[in-house]
Amino acid sequence: MGANPKKISYLWIQEYFIIGLMSSFISLIIGFAVSYVLVHYVFNIEFYFSFYGLIFLSLMVPIVVTIFSFIKTLKLILSKPLQVLRAYF
Repeated sequence: MGANPKKISYLWIQEYFIIGLMSSFISLIIGFAVSYVLVHYVFNIEFYFSFYGLIFLSLMVPIVVTIFSFIKTLKLILSKPLQVLRAYF
């Protein structure tokens, strides 16, 4: 209550970018570990990965998550607080 839409948008984008970045790193670590076990122990071949691909994916996932979440919540950000409260209660 009392915050302008620009401030709310900035905080929302920042929050979703951090959430996307953390989930990206966690999923990359889990995926790296599982793929290493499969490639090295099950298929018995040499394991190879690209650092550029890891960096690209770890930055693209938060950007995509942030864009789609912001588009979804744009209507809520631009609406009046009283209208939102009356709609839900």
